[in-house]
This record gives sequence, C-alpha cells and structure tokens, in this order.
Amino acid sequence: MKKKHFYWVVPILIATTAISLLLFVHKKEKDQEITEEKTKQAPEIQPVTEWSIYINQEHGFTFKYPEEWEKKEVSVNYILVKYHHPDEKGNIDQADLSLRVIDNTAKMTLADWVAKHDPINPDTMELVAQSTREIDGQPGILREITDNVAGGQINDLHITYQDKIYQFELTARASKLPEQAEYRLILNQILASFKFN
Repeated sequence: MKKKHFYWVVPILIATTAISLLLFVHKKEKDQEITEEKTKQAPEIQPVTEWSIYINQEHGFTFKYPEEWEKKEVSVNYILVKYHHPDEKGNIDQADLSLRVIDNTAKMTLADWVAKHDPINPDTMELVAQSTREIDGQPGILREITDNVAGGQINDLHITYQDKIYQFELTARASKLPEQAEYRLILNQILASFKFN
C-alpha cells in the first residue's frame, strides 16, 4: 500500500518543482526587463568634473554649472546661468537657473523671510511640495511650484548664511517639461557643488 502512495508523490513533486522553476525564470526575466527600462529612461548628464566653476569673491561662494551653459552677472548679487534654447526664438530670455543674494540684516528666520518676501500667489501659482534641504551645512527651504500662468515648473531653494538669504531658482519652461527630471538632476548637482569660502 505504501508503494501506491509513493507513485503519486513523485509526479506531484516533479510537477511542483517544474512550476517553481518556470515561475523563478519568468520573474528573473521580468526583473531584468524593468532594470533595462529604468536604465534607458535615466537622463545622461555631463559629469560635474567637466563643468565650469563660478566664483563669487564678494559673497564668498563657488558652485559648478554645465560648461555649455552661459553665465551672466546682472549684478554682484544676481547671477543667471542659462542654457541656449535656439528653438525658442522670440520668447522672453529667461534663465534656467538664477541665484540672488539678499541682505537679511533684520535677521529674520528663513521661514518668516520666505513668507514675507517670496510668498506664492495662489491666483497664479500652486505649491506642489515643500521640504527642508541643507546646502554646505546651512539649512534651507526647498519648494516645487507650478506656474499656472506662464506654464512650467519652478524649483526654488532659500538658505540663510551670515545675515544674507541665498535664493536659487530653477525654471523649466512649459515646452521643456518633458526634461523636468533632467533639470531637477542638474539642480541637485549644482546645489551639491555649492560651497561657502
């Protein structure tokens, strides 16, 4: 009688093993496809080591930016970094990244300064996300904003250091929104390279 049960157990074990093996191989192939898809979607960014370096002696800081971008100092307190968009003739010349240095001799907290001097107008803009971020050891407020009038995304970061507010703003025009992930990556690389001297 025991031999009869044995004949049923062997085919069941073989079938279970075969099904398990097929499921394992299928899952491995699917995981590999997902990994390949993620790799294809990652934007290619020039290594930071090949970027240009901006040095501001007046306020004592440096940062790196992509070498093909153009830098323009509107004043010693206002720096624009722009990528040329030759396909956008006739549009307003707008910087992809701007940095303003603003006096904070009143020693307002960062949250109070942002609320008073850089509020979000609910009629024209929408706050998508807000978080804290540290740059070169200094606390900051990072905001992601949608511009409902002009279209596009704005990422801005305010930090305070030695009685000054540093405001970084990265703007992606509506026509460039498909590249927003690349812009955000560039912003993060620029911010990671920012150092006070």
